[in-house]
Amino acid sequence: MASLPGAIGFRMAGRRAVVVHGSFTRVNRFVFPSTSASEKLGDARLAEADLVIAGHSGLPFTENLAGGTIWHNPGAIGMPANDGTPDGWYALLNPEVDGRLAITHHRLPYNFSEAARRMRAASLSEGYARALETGLWPSDDILPAIERASAGQPINAAGFGFTAEQVAALIG
Repeated sequence: MASLPGAIGFRMAGRRAVVVHGSFTRVNRFVFPSTSASEKLGDARLAEADLVIAGHSGLPFTENLAGGTIWHNPGAIGMPANDGTPDGWYALLNPEVDGRLAITHHRLPYNFSEAARRMRAASLSEGYARALETGLWPSDDILPAIERASAGQPINAAGFGFTAEQVAALIG
């Protein structure tokens, strides 16, 4: 694992994207929707990226930062978003023919009961098996107050993400 790169870059729709686990500066950093925009922007600038795709926090969100920079967390497959639903999350980035980029978030329903059963059969964490069933994390100690307060409230995928037109206006 130590030999793997900390970031992977690519270009899409004329934009430089960087994929990281937590952040560009720290692989295990939790970046949440409530993390300050200036912190996210500073990390994106260090990465020399127009678009940072980062996970680790497990909460899907897309945020427009200054100068048209985007911070995007697609969510997680295999762990619910602490929103009281068992679904995982993923996102699609679609380059449009006119050079724009569409970013959409999507729920991923799956057989969470079977996954929880298999976790228990393998003597894995009961807390995480229960999280698959309830959609609530076994611990919220890493969550900032804003995200902790929204635990159990289903996320509306239509309420975030950007259409191609919105992204073009942001980073056009």
